[in-house]
Amino acid sequence: MIVGTPRPFTENRRNSKGIALVAGVLLAFLASLLRLNGFEETFLAWDQSYLISNAIETARLHPPLAGIKSSVGVYQTAVISYLAAIPWLLVPRVIAIKWFFSVLDVIAVAVLYRAVRIVFGYHPAVLSALLYATNPWVVEFIRWIWYQALTTAWATLAFSFLLLAITRNQRRGLYLALGLISAMLMGTVHIAALPWAGVLYLVGLMVAWRTRSWRGLVSGVVGGGLVLLPYFLFTLRAVPSNGWHAVKMGMQGSNWNLAVFPLTLELVSGRGARWMLENPQWEDALVRLPWGMNWTDGLLGIALLVGILGLVGWKERRSALLWVLGWTLGAPLLYLRSDVYLIGFYLLYVLPAPFVLIGLLASLVEGFPRPMPRMVGRMIGGLLTVAILLISLVWAHTWSVRIRLEQEGRMGPPTRAWLLDMTAEKLRKFLEQRPDCTVIILSSFVGDGSAFDWIRTALRTDRIRVVQTGHGLIIAPRCTCYLMAPDSSEADLSPIWDRLIEEPGMRIPASPPWRFYCLADRGNLPNPLAEWENGLSLIGVHLDGEPRPDGRVIVAYTWHYREVAPHSYHFFNHLFQGEATLVAQMDGPGVPPQYWRDDDVLVTRFELGLPHSVGPGTYRLLMGVYRWPDLQRVLMKDGTDIYEVHRWTVGQ
Repeated sequence: MIVGTPRPFTENRRNSKGIALVAGVLLAFLASLLRLNGFEETFLAWDQSYLISNAIETARLHPPLAGIKSSVGVYQTAVISYLAAIPWLLVPRVIAIKWFFSVLDVIAVAVLYRAVRIVFGYHPAVLSALLYATNPWVVEFIRWIWYQALTTAWATLAFSFLLLAITRNQRRGLYLALGLISAMLMGTVHIAALPWAGVLYLVGLMVAWRTRSWRGLVSGVVGGGLVLLPYFLFTLRAVPSNGWHAVKMGMQGSNWNLAVFPLTLELVSGRGARWMLENPQWEDALVRLPWGMNWTDGLLGIALLVGILGLVGWKERRSALLWVLGWTLGAPLLYLRSDVYLIGFYLLYVLPAPFVLIGLLASLVEGFPRPMPRMVGRMIGGLLTVAILLISLVWAHTWSVRIRLEQEGRMGPPTRAWLLDMTAEKLRKFLEQRPDCTVIILSSFVGDGSAFDWIRTALRTDRIRVVQTGHGLIIAPRCTCYLMAPDSSEADLSPIWDRLIEEPGMRIPASPPWRFYCLADRGNLPNPLAEWENGLSLIGVHLDGEPRPDGRVIVAYTWHYREVAPHSYHFFNHLFQGEATLVAQMDGPGVPPQYWRDDDVLVTRFELGLPHSVGPGTYRLLMGVYRWPDLQRVLMKDGTDIYEVHRWTVGQ
């Protein structure tokens, strides 16, 4: 039978303030290196652009009540945008937001270290904080500007403050309040963690009931309520079913969602990171331990077993150990019965408890005098400590190599924060000097938008618009300039390429550089081929390809738009064989309708992929316009709603 009290938690001589201070400073320094070194290289896409735009509006005292719609159909909260607005108020640059997020996580590392040191001793504190500071998944997401970026930071603060509230008499009310507010922030920066925040509030109620810390509970509930209030109002007024949908999807599932276990192990071990195999240079530069990142699986399994046994023999810190075990086991099980298709970052709130449990492992093993001799326990504890240190060193090495490759330009996405900041500043100065010009940014889209959309909000201008590369073009009535952002090419500007003049001073030093061209005058417009009642006139058609098996037909339309009936519009393109057999179809806006302006010329491009069954016959390409999203077709001025673009006769 295991009896006795683990010695490392009662030997004050090993927990000197000097050692604790030095260890804490070194941990904070390491965490800062992994989070702040190269922070300007952070990735931006549509989600980030949306978040940053909301942060800018919040800084201007126009805060949104909710954020972007999640993959499960539930709206995120806007809390992450509220937090991002704080650095934007001080330094209106994207990299300031990234710096602020990183600093918050460094603070979380420091608080975790302090809480574990106070409760368990400096040895477990160093190992726990070291694992959290270097874990690849933690570092991965804190280096993003994203909804889940701060999930682990707030989860760590909630875990640490509530650990102190459970075990300490002094300042218990303060720790309880801070823990509950941190829990609500954890649950609202990414809504997947909100159910766990509810569990933590129940824990807070139990702590207050047992210790009579009612003031701390009330403060935590009020603070958390203020954090949740905007989202509550949004759910109540705008989308009443939003909150119920979240509960139904997350907590009332009818199936066993066993993905929680491998996903949790991936987060704890750093294994399965999607970026690990995407860059051969990075993979070749890494030093790996034998058996890779599977060491942590074994350590976590042993830690769970020893921790459960420790509840029997370690009465002095039983409540603290129960808290660590409860978070480690309970947090993943929250989604065990759910219909949500889980992704790893949904479970980020599981951390840092597994790291604390692993950090306690060496001290727990050392502390049990029976049945093993104390010397054997110390030897095993020493080996476990060495294993944890090796894992942390490999993790830190992994990210140090990645950061170096990013800074050298050999790795990483093209739309990085410092490039986007530079673009915004250059465009601001350009528009001030050229008040007659409109800037069109040609960019790839991820999801519903571009990494560049936030620039319009930041500069408070309608003279910047964004078009998806390969899908079309906007030519404004007067001076129109084009920034050729990532994935764009000369083909995007082919209708006007011979009349463009490059502005070398506006070039953005990406790799390859983003070039900038201007068109002084678009010239006279031809007579329309067809006219619609909403102000659209078709003034040109260019076709590439013809009906053939497994072939494709590419069609580019040139429009003149007069803003008669402003609305959101889509185009349909139908290829028929004969009169009624639909062979291929392509619908879409071409150029985002929110960027259409009166007197614009629009070029829209569509590609129709053809099936293998295409054979001899007569083929007709028909097109038209309909309102989105009600799908109501727009009539032409002659009363019809379909325009025949072209007719082919395909022989034997």
